[in-house]
Amino acid sequence: MVTRELAISTAKSFVHDCNLNGLSFYKVFIFGSVAKNMMHEWSDIDLVLVSDQFGENIFDNLKLYSKINIKYPTIETHPYPTNYFKTGDDFINEIIKESIEID
Repeated sequence: MVTRELAISTAKSFVHDCNLNGLSFYKVFIFGSVAKNMMHEWSDIDLVLVSDQFGENIFDNLKLYSKINIKYPTIETHPYPTNYFKTGDDFINEIIKESIEID
């Protein structure tokens, strides 16, 4: 089972690997069961990735880090462009309230 500490460490490693490959983030959040400390045997690590390098096309965004994500099968990503994130929506507002920000 994934522990909160392991999830945070894994998320930080993922972000570090992305940075090494030229992808930088404005913000990264863990949300879902890990943030709520309600993990179970099959829990994954839900990450919101916010980057100036992301555009409106989710498939283009996924291509920027898909090779890195292969190393992290327990991470499920949700990419957002920085400008969209800053304007917010109900989902983003909920994530901000119930998340762990990764630095």
